[in-house]
Amino acid sequence: IDAAADGDVIVVQPGIYMEPLIELPARQITIIGANSLGDVVIDGESVRGCMRSAPGGDALAMIRNLVFRNSSGSALYLDGNSQVTMTGCSFIDNTAGGGAAIHTEGSDVVLADCRFEGNTASDYGAILLNSGSSGQFRDCVFVDNHATGTSSGRGGVMLTSTSPTIFDGCFFIGNSGVDAGTGVLEFRYQQTTNLISNSVFCDNTPRDIAGNWTNQGGNIFPQTDNCPDIESDCNGDKVPDFIEIMNGSPDCNGNGIPDDCELNATFAASEPRTPESVADFIEFDVSSMPDAGETVTLEVSANGDLATNNEFMFVYLDQNNLGLAFAVDGAACETVD
Repeated sequence: IDAAADGDVIVVQPGIYMEPLIELPARQITIIGANSLGDVVIDGESVRGCMRSAPGGDALAMIRNLVFRNSSGSALYLDGNSQVTMTGCSFIDNTAGGGAAIHTEGSDVVLADCRFEGNTASDYGAILLNSGSSGQFRDCVFVDNHATGTSSGRGGVMLTSTSPTIFDGCFFIGNSGVDAGTGVLEFRYQQTTNLISNSVFCDNTPRDIAGNWTNQGGNIFPQTDNCPDIESDCNGDKVPDFIEIMNGSPDCNGNGIPDDCELNATFAASEPRTPESVADFIEFDVSSMPDAGETVTLEVSANGDLATNNEFMFVYLDQNNLGLAFAVDGAACETVD
């Protein structure tokens, strides 16, 4: 980092780095953890922080695929009008007096696809945005973060300052503060506009949100005894299964896994046929289906390029004729449900 010029990209090889406190310079740099998330770890060994802006501030950095863990003092501390963008990073098991994962003073952060878990501070368990700092958080996960102080205003996840904060597509599960008047998200200043959308809050104490905020829609507040499994993603598309089900993916047996992941189906298509010829049967096999305990609807789609009159198509299921898919006048005819 010390040798990097403005605009340089630093690729960090896999490993656990127990470095002295890393300082971000006042120039544009990009730091990328090689391979996948979890392969590059910055470990504070419970005796120091992990990374901060250099004295004088004005850090300007993009950081990807790093894990910050076991920090004593905020894992990432920014001041002096620093601006940092982070993607695919994790903050795990850090401790501090305030903001165990991130603490900013007059600086801005933008985070996407980041995870905050097991962070504990006396004030504002995971994040403290102070002195006009702003933050944007998209598709981030906050699990098991805690504020333990005894005075007022202890948000379990964060406290925000006078600048707006945005949360979109985030998950807040099992976080805690101390005082009854606070929330795990605490927006202290009433003159700011804080926006929350498409986010899930469950099993947070003493409550989810305190202060001035605007509900932008799509937020979910499930019962505490029915928190969704945010880790389950059967098709690997980075959308939790329960969100896909909520958005309309069938789950006929109610086990929280979309039926698309449980159906073991193989399909075959016929070759193009000349008009007035007889096509071979096209077979597909559904070898396993969820046990719905009730009627299961199976949709079968049959398509044909019927450009000549008197062409037609039948659909059979288990050798039972379901009816004409296309009738006498070819492609212009009504389909049969």
